[in-house]
Amino acid sequence: MVDFIFQICSLSTIMREYTAMHSIAHLPFKDLILSASHKSYCSVSEGQAWNVPKPLMDHLEDCLNSSQLDAINAGLLRKPFVLIQEQEKPIQLLDFLAPFSIHLLQAYTRMVELLVSSRGQ
Repeated sequence: MVDFIFQICSLSTIMREYTAMHSIAHLPFKDLILSASHKSYCSVSEGQAWNVPKPLMDHLEDCLNSSQLDAINAGLLRKPFVLIQEQEKPIQLLDFLAPFSIHLLQAYTRMVELLVSSRGQ
């Protein structure tokens, strides 16, 4: 019975990978993900990190370990693409990344709109 459970559990990883491979064509940022490089795609300097309010950063420092904080800080550096993979406490990291990703998507959309409107003038 235990062997059967292990076999079923191992299928979940295979199914996630299979689903990811077949859905990549429908991702809105697939070109950015597949062609990620160190060159900047926006006018903001990579040296300028996103600002996080101090109370939020204090809360994150209290709740997350150093590896998770390093991942979040890497995401705040305004690089075109950052891959965050965390095994230790993925639920806590995802609780932060979901609203953070929405914020980044909104910021990206505003930058594109500003770029399009400035070229149209």
